Amino acid sequence: MANTFRESLREFRNRAEITQEDLALRSGVSVRTIRGIERGERTNPRADTARQLADALHLSADERREFFALAAGPELVDPAGDGPAVPPRPAVPRQARQPDHLALAAEELATGVGIRLRREYEHQQMHDPFPLPVRWTRVHGEVSDHLDNIDAPTTGDRANQVDLVGDFSEITELYRRLPTGRLVVLGPAGSGKTMLATRMTLSLLEDRERAHPVPVTVNVASWDPTRTRFRDWLSGSLIRDYPGLARTTPGGLTLSATLVGTDAILPVLDGFDEIAPGLRGPALRALNRAKLPIVLTSRPAEYDEAVSLADVLTAAAVIRLDTLTPGDVAHYLPRATRRNLGSAPGVDARTVWYPVISEMTAEGPGYAGGNVATALRTPLMVSLARAVYSDTPGRDPADLLDTGRFPESTDIEEHLLASYVPTMYTDRPATGAHRDFGLDHVLRWLNYLARHGTTRHESGIAWWGLGSTVPIWARAVLVGLVCTVTVALTVILVGVPLSLIAYGATEESFTKAVSLQSVSGLLNGVGAGVPLGLLYGLVHRFRGPTPVPSRVRLRLGRGRHPGAIPLSQVRTRMATAFAGGLALGAAMGLVIEAVTRTALVPILQATAAFGGVFAVAAAVAVGFVSWFESPADADAAASPVDSLKANRDAVLTQMLMGGLTFGLVVAVGTYAVEDVTLPVLRILASRLTNGEFSYSGDPTHGAGTGIVSGIVAAFAYAMILTAWGQWLILARLWLPLTGRLPWRLLTFMEDAYDRGVLRRSGPVWEFRHERLQHHHAQTGPEPAGNHSHDPPVGA
Repeated sequence: MANTFRESLREFRNRAEITQEDLALRSGVSVRTIRGIERGERTNPRADTARQLADALHLSADERREFFALAAGPELVDPAGDGPAVPPRPAVPRQARQPDHLALAAEELATGVGIRLRREYEHQQMHDPFPLPVRWTRVHGEVSDHLDNIDAPTTGDRANQVDLVGDFSEITELYRRLPTGRLVVLGPAGSGKTMLATRMTLSLLEDRERAHPVPVTVNVASWDPTRTRFRDWLSGSLIRDYPGLARTTPGGLTLSATLVGTDAILPVLDGFDEIAPGLRGPALRALNRAKLPIVLTSRPAEYDEAVSLADVLTAAAVIRLDTLTPGDVAHYLPRATRRNLGSAPGVDARTVWYPVISEMTAEGPGYAGGNVATALRTPLMVSLARAVYSDTPGRDPADLLDTGRFPESTDIEEHLLASYVPTMYTDRPATGAHRDFGLDHVLRWLNYLARHGTTRHESGIAWWGLGSTVPIWARAVLVGLVCTVTVALTVILVGVPLSLIAYGATEESFTKAVSLQSVSGLLNGVGAGVPLGLLYGLVHRFRGPTPVPSRVRLRLGRGRHPGAIPLSQVRTRMATAFAGGLALGAAMGLVIEAVTRTALVPILQATAAFGGVFAVAAAVAVGFVSWFESPADADAAASPVDSLKANRDAVLTQMLMGGLTFGLVVAVGTYAVEDVTLPVLRILASRLTNGEFSYSGDPTHGAGTGIVSGIVAAFAYAMILTAWGQWLILARLWLPLTGRLPWRLLTFMEDAYDRGVLRRSGPVWEFRHERLQHHHAQTGPEPAGNHSHDPPVGA
């Protein structure tokens, strides 16, 4: 008989001649858990875990008694048989056994969430040199549900009532003891709510078993419960952050919608207080209609207000984060101080904090010490104080005791917020391919980004949303101008060579071709730019302010790829494209012909011809491209830059395939209309009116029209309907041109991330903290004039 449970498990597994992975598949217990047990890293497994392993190993009755005795002692009874077992303990809700494709998707999601959170946890230095202590106490009263609904929702047994009093390290175990799996975490700004949610999610992932839902941290600030149901919003958020979940299941739903619909997701909703004020009450009511485990973080005042307008979060325990004590700060800041701060030889650099600490921790602290203790009562302020003073040579934290500069604790907080960005840029050199930006420029750009997010009631800085606060009419004019210039240049660059091919490459023909094509380019540019500008305005007025990144990529090959969009959706897209092409072609034909003709019949003929050809071409191109669509790779949104590049590649491929198809159909359609249909109609009309008709065709006209139309259609699609097009025309052109953002925007954003000013949340950037964003949103006037030039390197 083995001496320990881990030896017993390894012995039975080896006897069965199966690997840890095989045992995980048979039992439903995660490989991580099995590996941890056999390494001795996990002890006292749950009853259901031991039972699943015993069933998968096909143990006899005697072997089961041995197995469970080693798990938790011989006096306990096996709930699945007559042998001893581990006593059951409450856990997060378990799901019914999932089909293999859903179980695999859940495992992939769990891995992706863990990698992303762990990377951000390390980047934000939450563990360096050790996590700040975060303690909490349970909140009763009007913001919490009845105790019976929280602790014993079905049996009425209050014996296992959860007493939520503890610290940071115990959050996961305490959460597992909640029968409902619902928890509300309240705390003031900077109190560590996001840090706690991150730690808890990582801990749940590390100990997750296959039957448990996948915890996913999601910022809930962008949710509008009056427009989108919670499960639909959650599904869309998961697809935004993890594009691989856009794959469709045999039932036609996306993997994201299926996982959410089967309660295989544990949403950890961070930033409830950042939801627009009028929407928090409806949000709470919507969450109560969704019967699934939820973890929610919020500032107390905003949650109290939502409860007064709606109701408490049903069956949810409520905890309030406690503030840090002076002792906590005294224990942390000296140990987090760099050793090379320029102290005298033999003097410990940590002593720079001793004057402040002595004032803070003295019995009956004085006015100055009390101010500092009050200011440094949250992890956010302590981390800012560390960055400004502990990590920066030449800074003396004793300055914080100057009551002349800082008469109130709020003045110290504002000082730390205002000092953080200058410290990060003046005392931290640029690394890698990044560059040093002038501090004045950095502050102006960050102020704009902060105001942009505040205006949109969002904490995240989505690359596809930059510039969306510019009025729609201004964006429509900008799109119209850009399209006009692009079409005019395209007509000239394509038309002149084709004319030379058709009529000979002489000096006279070249001059004539340039002059004619210049006029044609101007007419076509206006004819395309005006309708496209109007179309942009209409699309973004009624469809939504900004298009979101594409969640697909194009894969050529035989047959359709798994997860491709249903044929019914392809047909719907083609019908929509037909109507759009008809309207756009008719508008372009009307504008172009109205400028060059005065007779009504030719104008109507050209309008109908343009509309019909464009309608067919648009439907064929959209159908062709849609046929080869499949979901994007799972890691396409691993970071904002990855998301941008993936969307750019997808859009360029769609432009190439769609533009070629559109141009080919237009070329054929133009030939059929102008060289066949219209001449026949005009011959018939001339005979009916006893007139004469002669036709001299242009052999290059159809080809030229097809090439130009294909380029115009591809460009219009990108500018009007894609996230990358919005990024290109607004974030890479208009905003740098007006001085709101730098020309090298991606370099600037990634540099700010490396310096710790920004953080990543899937495909979006966020300020290090909401308070830092609000500080910069209220700092300085809106930039005026043209500051389009970046400062010189090293400025």
